[in-house]
Amino acid sequence: MIVVNIEIWPMGKEESKRQLAVIAIGNDGTGTEQRGNYSFGISHQAGTRYTKTLDPRALVRGIGAWRKGRVEHFPRRAGVVALVWATLVKSFGIHGPTEAEARGKDKL
Repeated sequence: MIVVNIEIWPMGKEESKRQLAVIAIGNDGTGTEQRGNYSFGISHQAGTRYTKTLDPRALVRGIGAWRKGRVEHFPRRAGVVALVWATLVKSFGIHGPTEAEARGKDKL
């Protein structure tokens, strides 16, 4: 499982850091040596009414995820950052959320 923790460090102080969100990506084992199939879940910003969980084990199964989905036939040689990018594109499209969606006015 790949877990991306998104944190804020107010004024650059690690001791004040707070977790904002989590992206969890799990290989489902059905791919090939060259291509992988992955399930993912993304939490919403911690502390908002949309936050159900920040637990990556639940998120990767879609439990409590704000956004969830699959990336299939992903070329493994593209690397982990490209896989994280693919989950974001699957979740929000190539241009990201609209301003209304980002403010929570429209459901994503």
